[in-house]
Amino acid sequence: MRSACLKLHTLVLLSLVILASLLIASASPTIVVTIELRGRIDEGSYYLVKKGVDSARGGVVILVIDSYGGYLSSMDKIVNLLVTSEARTIAWVPPGGKASSAAAVIAFAADKLYVGKGSVLGSVKPYPEDPKIVEYLVARISSLLSVRGVNDSRRIAERLVKEAVSFTDTEAIKLGIAHDSADSLGELLSKENIASAEEIHIAGDVLSDFLSILLDPAIAILLLLLGVLLIFLEFKTAGIQGWGILGAALVIISLYSLNIIGVNITSFILTILGIALIIVEFMKPGIQLAGISGVALIVTALVLEYTSRPYPMFTPSIALVAIPLTILTTLLAIVISKALEVMRMKVPTLQERLVGKVGYAKTNIPRGGRGIVHVEGEDWSATSETEIAQGSKVAVTGIENLTLKVKLLEETRENSGQRKGL
Repeated sequence: MRSACLKLHTLVLLSLVILASLLIASASPTIVVTIELRGRIDEGSYYLVKKGVDSARGGVVILVIDSYGGYLSSMDKIVNLLVTSEARTIAWVPPGGKASSAAAVIAFAADKLYVGKGSVLGSVKPYPEDPKIVEYLVARISSLLSVRGVNDSRRIAERLVKEAVSFTDTEAIKLGIAHDSADSLGELLSKENIASAEEIHIAGDVLSDFLSILLDPAIAILLLLLGVLLIFLEFKTAGIQGWGILGAALVIISLYSLNIIGVNITSFILTILGIALIIVEFMKPGIQLAGISGVALIVTALVLEYTSRPYPMFTPSIALVAIPLTILTTLLAIVISKALEVMRMKVPTLQERLVGKVGYAKTNIPRGGRGIVHVEGEDWSATSETEIAQGSKVAVTGIENLTLKVKLLEETRENSGQRKGL
């Protein structure tokens, strides 16, 4: 009987240990991803947030926000990522930091918001002020705050947007906009009971900077203008120079930046135009912008496709594009290296090419006068110190002002004398 009770007690104890382990594991996520948003909110910022959310794999995402704001379209994409994410999202404005305009809306989209000492939050009034955008932002902020249980969320949203009001850290906590204060990341992790979790830190990199510049709406206008000018230049030059193809690529990039066309059609057209520029390089081998620009366009297409899909993206489609691109790049490098060899070769001067060559007189050349000679497949004006009859063989002795100095070959003179004697 005792043995049966002991077994039962052991089984219950083991079950409790397993249950406690499961509860601890579920309470403490295995991954915490911190994402720094310290600059302008743009497509580069969206790429960083997307990268972080996908890397969290259902863990916790912490947005470290210190930004004056940015573009509405990029803000909307980031808000949608946070709202639909399976990960638990936390926004943190560090001590002395700010989350203004678009950055403030992103902070409201997180499940929780922590603020540091001396931080500022708000001032979401759009510029230029558009009634439709104003009402949209009021509704958007009100919806995000109401989901988090903030009282009088509509009035707070109107103050933030219509009156451009900003709140201090203590005001934000008092209104319920912020959950609590945290003066360091470690303090935040402790308050959320995730200090022991594995941390992944994501900050700006080369790719995010590239996207920030490439997809900037202000840059898009300049690209559009430059693209049109290059197309116009192509029509004004003889033959296919490649300027029109490059101009068309810039126009396509600008249209994508302005959200007029989608990423798939953009990357497809850029790839086709890139291949066309490489073909132009092969038709006119040498060190030209065509080949280099073609490779750059194909790489840009790959980057756009890469960032438009879940991170990380290593699919067979990338290999199908990367392998031909590698081959084309290798061929282009060979063409350029051959061109460099040709450029390093010494080009002979006119003196080196013609002096000592043999030709014949196409006309009589009077002594000290001028006539025409045929040398190396070309007709030249020529002068001689002796009279030379038409049809005689001559040798070039020098060049002066594109006029050849020639002399009668002795063999020709002897043959002429023999013919006269006969």
